[in-house]
Amino acid sequence: MKTFWTNASGSLKLDPGALLEFLKEQGFGIMKHTAVNGTILVKIDGRIVRIVNPNEIRKFCWDYVDCKYEFSDPEEKRHVKNLLIRERAIFSKENMSLLESVEVHEVIDTQDVSYLFFKNCALKITNKGVKKVTHNSIPGHFFESDIIDFDFDTEDMDNRDGMFRQFMTDITLHENPEI
Repeated sequence: MKTFWTNASGSLKLDPGALLEFLKEQGFGIMKHTAVNGTILVKIDGRIVRIVNPNEIRKFCWDYVDCKYEFSDPEEKRHVKNLLIRERAIFSKENMSLLESVEVHEVIDTQDVSYLFFKNCALKITNKGVKKVTHNSIPGHFFESDIIDFDFDTEDMDNRDGMFRQFMTDITLHENPEI
C-alpha cells in the first residue's frame, strides 16, 4: 500500500510530493470549468465526479490511515494521525491546486439520448424506450450531484404506461369527430 509520509532520520514527516501522487492515484485532481473562475477540486470514481474541498481530502487521508493502511507498528499509526492533525496546512487550497488537471468529459443530453442517474444505475432514455444501464457503460462522466438518491430496482420497463402517460391519453382523446 502507498504511503504519503516518510521516516527520515527516525522522525515521521508528511511528504508533500508523495501526498500529491497518492491523491492522484486515488482519483483526486483539479478541473477547469467554464462556469467557474479558477479550478475545482474533484474526485473521480469511475464515471462519477464529486466536487471536494481540502477538508474532505484531509478526511480521506485520515480514513485511509485509520482504516485501510495496515501498520506493522501501532505507534507509527498514532504518529501519522498526529501529523495529519498538526500539519493541516499541507492540505491548503493553494497546495491542493498543485494536483494534476483531470479530463472530465461530461455526459450531455442530446435530442436523441438522455440519462437519469440513480444510486445503483442509470436510465438511458431514447425514442425507442427506456433502458437500465450501469454507471460504467455511460459514455462520459457525470456529477455526483446529478444522482437521484434512490436505488432503481425495476427491471421490466417495456410495455408499461405510466400514470402521466395515461393522464395525457385520457385528456387528449376526443369522442366528438368535429373537435
